[in-house]
Amino acid sequence: MGIVLHSEPLIVLLTHLLNNMIALGVGFTFNRMDVLLKENQKQYLLITEQNNILEQYAKQVERLTLLEERNRMASELHDTVGHSFTSVIVGIDGIIANLKLSDTERALTKLQVLRNSTRKGLDEIRENIHMNNDFVNDESIVYKLSSLADDFAKNTGTKIYFEHTDSKQELGYHTQNTLMRCLQEALTNAKRHGNAQNISITFTFERDGVVLTIKDDGVGTDEVQFGFGLKSMRQRLLTLNGNLHIRASSGHGVELTCTIPYQGGHK
Repeated sequence: MGIVLHSEPLIVLLTHLLNNMIALGVGFTFNRMDVLLKENQKQYLLITEQNNILEQYAKQVERLTLLEERNRMASELHDTVGHSFTSVIVGIDGIIANLKLSDTERALTKLQVLRNSTRKGLDEIRENIHMNNDFVNDESIVYKLSSLADDFAKNTGTKIYFEHTDSKQELGYHTQNTLMRCLQEALTNAKRHGNAQNISITFTFERDGVVLTIKDDGVGTDEVQFGFGLKSMRQRLLTLNGNLHIRASSGHGVELTCTIPYQGGHK
């Protein structure tokens, strides 16, 4: 025997209860979806903000890179072009003097030397523009410094005395390039500003680094002016944790000492 409950109010109550449960579930679901949507929007805004920051940072890095490259190019061109043109100008002055003395054979010889030097300077400028790292080759830094000094002496008629010590210590591209640029700037300044007739160069491998000293017998000065060339020289050295020391006095020439520590530590 079964019992059947048939009550309309009970059915209505259960129906309302079921509808309320469905409505509550739907409301909870929509509420959860709204929370997730807001969280996604926050994440999207955060990601967008981070992307904007990264984009601004990338643009800043690009600007700094371009500025650094422009400064590098300016320094390289100043050193190479200034050095080459100083040699050419002084060499031409010598040729003119020979022609005035009707010494055409000697003038022709100087012209040939000057032509070779100019071609070499042009090649160096091209290498600097293209950042050619072939600068480091089997030739030692002593040979490179000596060749630079010899070329300058031949082109300008300046007497240059070069002393050095030898070492198996390897010097990287930036160290070698900095030493060459420092010597170029020193020689150019000694001739162009100091009208030096004699220049002594000393290059030594010390325990902690290399030392390049250039001393001239030019007019000297009691107050050293840091123009573009000397500023570039000092900046090059500081980049390698090196130092530039200048000693000068009027009538006693100028002495520049460039020191660069070994990048790999002690010998």
